[in-house]
Amino acid sequence: MSCISVTGAHESRPYRENSCLSSASRTLSESTRVALDCCHMAMFRCPPALSYAARHAGYQGSGQTMHATSDGFVWVLNVQRSHDGIHFYVNLGAHPLRLLQDSSSVSSLKEGECAFRTRVGERWLREPLDEKLGLVFSQTESVFRAEILAGVEQMPTTAPEDISIRGYHAEHHFLLFAQICEAYGQPQQALRLLEWGRPRVRPNATGLLQKVALFRQRLEG
Repeated sequence: MSCISVTGAHESRPYRENSCLSSASRTLSESTRVALDCCHMAMFRCPPALSYAARHAGYQGSGQTMHATSDGFVWVLNVQRSHDGIHFYVNLGAHPLRLLQDSSSVSSLKEGECAFRTRVGERWLREPLDEKLGLVFSQTESVFRAEILAGVEQMPTTAPEDISIRGYHAEHHFLLFAQICEAYGQPQQALRLLEWGRPRVRPNATGLLQKVALFRQRLEG
């Protein structure tokens, strides 16, 4: 963030801040800034051109996040405001419905919670809005859907080391892939993924190791 310095015309004597007021002034300034930031975030919504393209693709909702449900997946569109306030990002997420513990959570699922994620383009300028945004979204979203669905369909019959879905590789995501296989009625492939991936986990990754152990117990139980 750039710092703007304003210099007065007369500087014969330095300004000494009143110690009794300085703390309160800084507190008020900080609270005001936070309030303004929250206000700007609340006002920031999905641009009309993007909203139109998203609704055409089956998304519903308003504000910064929209959802669509099809082909056994929840598809999430999120518009993320950048820190500079003049740009924004368009993010996409995909999550298997069978991995949701509660079907009522579909409308509250966040893009950051999805099993698979991608970004539409780089960052976009809020004003003037690029007229290609709707088209780029439609193209990216279509490819994203196709790759996710094809990857999940082929997962049960693919060797663990060869499973790769749009940048997600079994070496780092074998537990996720195993959970998907189990959810789609392929427990043996889920076990193969665990057996293949478990030795590749670092010894200090205790949280992941515990999740793997618990999931394996469930599969074998």
